[in-house]
Amino acid sequence: MQTDLSRGSYGRLPILILLMTLVILLIGAVALHYVENRLVATTGESLALAAADIADMLDRLLFERYSDIPMGGSARCVRSDYCRDESGERGQGHEPDVFV
Repeated sequence: MQTDLSRGSYGRLPILILLMTLVILLIGAVALHYVENRLVATTGESLALAAADIADMLDRLLFERYSDIPMGGSARCVRSDYCRDESGERGQGHEPDVFV
């Protein structure tokens, strides 16, 4: 009689092991999905911040260059023959009219 009771209890043991394994795998899959989504979101935020910083630096650089162009164009030596002497040659110490 004792053996019949033991067989009934141990008969359900493989089902219990399988059920526990499935529950653990399900919890692991949910945790992996959450961690993956969180990592993607964090990476996206850091990339967005880096892109904003690069855009800000580029904007500052272009603004500075844009303000340099009118200032360079308003120089007397560039606009006219102000820096030339009577012979048509440039005076000493003057650079050519080329901006790079």
